[in-house]
Amino acid sequence: MSDRLFSGITTLLPTPFEEDGRIDFFALSSLLEKQALAGNGVALFSPVSERAALSEKERFSILDNALDIFPGQMKIFVCLSSSGGENELAFAEKCASSGVDGFFADAENCFQKGFFLFVKRLSQACGKPIAVLRGDGRQNLPLFAELSSIDRVEAFAETGEKPAETDALFRAVSARGALLADVPYPLCAREELAFLSETLLCPGMLSVSSCLFPFEFADLWKKKGRARRDALARFASLFELFSRPSCAASVKWALHRLGCCLPSVRLPLTEPDTAERFNIERRLDDALHRGVR
Repeated sequence: MSDRLFSGITTLLPTPFEEDGRIDFFALSSLLEKQALAGNGVALFSPVSERAALSEKERFSILDNALDIFPGQMKIFVCLSSSGGENELAFAEKCASSGVDGFFADAENCFQKGFFLFVKRLSQACGKPIAVLRGDGRQNLPLFAELSSIDRVEAFAETGEKPAETDALFRAVSARGALLADVPYPLCAREELAFLSETLLCPGMLSVSSCLFPFEFADLWKKKGRARRDALARFASLFELFSRPSCAASVKWALHRLGCCLPSVRLPLTEPDTAERFNIERRLDDALHRGVR
């Protein structure tokens, strides 16, 4: 197992678009550069990136942009949906040969057995480190035990909404880790749960908010215990806003207000209405006025 490849902040990067719907590669390069300078990793093609609206050609264009401009300067991960089946595995193989650092495997409505087989085949085909993401906490404990046996599975995170499920999973991971040196380690995958005492022990965090404040998040994750919890509190209002799976439009508007990109989204998403924009801007102002640079 590598030296905790998925540690630190990994930013779930959105895909900026021009007004006509084309990918805005200038804005994309700017977003990537900020993450590289902050020392954060990036995860491409998560739901926040509107991956369902991207063609395979567009996904490779985005990946090539990241790999060509910032070779070796930051960790670059690719998010994969297990519901994509054979096509997603073929895409993963091409990504692996292009030089990505690893993968996030997202269960995304896939049954337990199907997800296990997807991760196993991903490990065999690509030979890259894998972090597993599960949304439904009800079967996470037995699935964790199964996935731990797969070579290349290095990290595990559940993204369910119930803190009790997160607590149970983290305790199981910790107990198993005390016995096995190569056990997959836990990641914080839901920002609004980042205040849990168990989560504060995680070596890594998946974040949407860090695309807005890359340097601040890189700094706060270096803190420990209560100091980290206090630093996280500055962003509490953003965490609540970006915890929804369909938060891409909200993230785009916040980035737009910071001058990073246009708020353009692709169907079926629509740009926030007036009330939603006011709510986003109010929360963004709250974070800015709490001492964020």
